[in-house]
Amino acid sequence: MTERRRKAIEGLPWEPTDIHELQIPAHFCQTIDGRPFLLHDSVPDDKNRFLMFSTQENIECLRQHTNWFSDGTFRIVPLNFNQLYTIHSSIEGSILPIVYILIKNRTENSHQQVSEILKDHGCNPTNVMIVLERAAMNAIQLIFPTAALSACFFHLSQCVWQKVQELGLCQEYTDNKEMWITKKKLPALAFVLPGDVAA
Repeated sequence: MTERRRKAIEGLPWEPTDIHELQIPAHFCQTIDGRPFLLHDSVPDDKNRFLMFSTQENIECLRQHTNWFSDGTFRIVPLNFNQLYTIHSSIEGSILPIVYILIKNRTENSHQQVSEILKDHGCNPTNVMIVLERAAMNAIQLIFPTAALSACFFHLSQCVWQKVQELGLCQEYTDNKEMWITKKKLPALAFVLPGDVAA
């Protein structure tokens, strides 16, 4: 269905099956009003190729507003990529997307390169709320060592549920009220000081 829609819209480029064949036409590298939008292409021959999209105005916002929020999705990515990773900032009380990154492989190295590019553009966050993705967390801690890192509670709760599923405990969770309560309490440990948690 998506392919039919894509074919029906004149001027959209085809999606190659190999990431090395991906070529972005110049008019897709800029905004509607002609400003550059493709911030970085990690070279077409890179097997871990990633693309970063943002405007210079957005990068300036990221420099000025140093509370960042990151998120990743797997649902709406082009054929050759694994994740759309976004970096948002808090601007005048609103959380706005600033940088969009299409990532082929969600490795620590890829996330380090993304962070280094932002650092090269003069960005230096003071606080970063991040998805529970170890590679991204490690990269931010390495490139921005003074930034305070915090994990998203929603994603923590999702990880607990995924672990219940992974361990094959879904039926036990449904049938056993005590387990249901324990699973609900587990993410609340995020609000307890580490020294107050008994081993």
